[in-house]
Amino acid sequence: MKKILIYIFPWFLVLLFGFIIYKTNFRNEEESDEIKTVSSHHLIQERIISLGKLEVVKYYLKDIVEHEVQNPWYLPDPKAVLIASGEVVGCIDLSRIDSNDIKFSDNKVSIRLPQPELCYFKINHSDSKVYSIEKGLFQESELIDAAYKEAETHLQKTALQMKIMDQTKENAKLILKPLLEKISEKDVELSF
Repeated sequence: MKKILIYIFPWFLVLLFGFIIYKTNFRNEEESDEIKTVSSHHLIQERIISLGKLEVVKYYLKDIVEHEVQNPWYLPDPKAVLIASGEVVGCIDLSRIDSNDIKFSDNKVSIRLPQPELCYFKINHSDSKVYSIEKGLFQESELIDAAYKEAETHLQKTALQMKIMDQTKENAKLILKPLLEKISEKDVELSF
């Protein structure tokens, strides 16, 4: 039995090395060791909504966030530090204007615009950066998500404190008044 194994073993090694050489040098392009990702999409149109919002101002803001979860137990408190970059947009919903909001006189048009509103506020994750996570034992993703949500809420509050609504009114007048005066060939008075 030993003689048979001694005789077969070298042939086995020769075949094994031959197979390895063949696979590394003569493999097809399709047979690759790279991981491929295949996605398929099946898009369904859910609904279409008509919009009439005129975006007139956009604030770009950065917020340095230190988010800490304080535990009632004697465990170390997890903490995340990040710089969140985001934007807040003020707009006027022109679809809310009806015929009662427009008054004509001989040489003047008076238009009452709806109150300005925040169209949206969001964090730009591609421009944001997480700087450190401390003691976040297996909670890193939840800690970072909570910090980003806190930053997004703070963006909205800060923009309101910075009087984005007043800036929206001012920009709406600067944009709409010359346009409407040119179209109507009359003096235009805008109010909210």
